[in-house]
This record gives sequence, C-alpha cells and structure tokens, in this order.
Amino acid sequence: MKNIIILILLFCAITLYSDIHGEIKAGKALEIEAGFTEITVQYDFEFDKSRLILFGSWLTWFQFTDYIIVFAPFQDIYSVGVEYKISNMFFSIDHFCNHPVYSGYGVLEDLKRGENLTTISAGITW
Repeated sequence: MKNIIILILLFCAITLYSDIHGEIKAGKALEIEAGFTEITVQYDFEFDKSRLILFGSWLTWFQFTDYIIVFAPFQDIYSVGVEYKISNMFFSIDHFCNHPVYSGYGVLEDLKRGENLTTISAGITW
C-alpha cells in the first residue's frame, strides 16, 4: 500500500508541477534498408533560478517486409536521464541501453546490439 501511495504522489508531482514535453517520430535510414520510430518524453521542473529535467525515450529499428503495413523490428534502444540547469551551466546523467528484438524475419547483422552505457557530463550553454 505504501508503494502505491508513493507512486500516486510521484505521478501527481510530475503531472501537476512540471511542464511535459514529448515527441513522436518515424523515419528511414539512408545507409541501410531500415526504418525507425521513436517516442520521447521530458518533464521540466522549474525552480527559482534553476531547472530539473527528467527525460526518457524508446527507439525501435525495423526492417521493411514484403507487406505494406508489416515491419520486422530488430533493435530497441532505451534512454533515460536527468539534467540540472542553473544559469547557463548544466550537469547531466544519461543511461542508454540497446536490446535485440527477434521478429522472425532475421536481423541486420552489421549493427551492434546488447550494449549499454551511462554517462555523466557538465557543460555551458549560450
């Protein structure tokens, strides 16, 4: 019960006290015969002179099949992170993970799969 209350409070804090931004896109690779779809969500929390940004995305790569509306996914890439901005400086932690997907149609063997990476960064914007 305690976990449900915490989740409800977290959901309310994210939806009521933040700006929610998102993006959905689809496209095609130029170098290989593959397409992709991506969903990105970002939550911005404004403070006095700073901003906290939580973000995540899900990218799926797929091969085209002989059928017009049927695609064969072969790779999912997930990314989550948090960024803190104060004045024109920022500090960020990002995690990226890459997972193979089996759809029964085969995969493009020259792409790397099954990797993950976490980065910490600091910088200045102008």
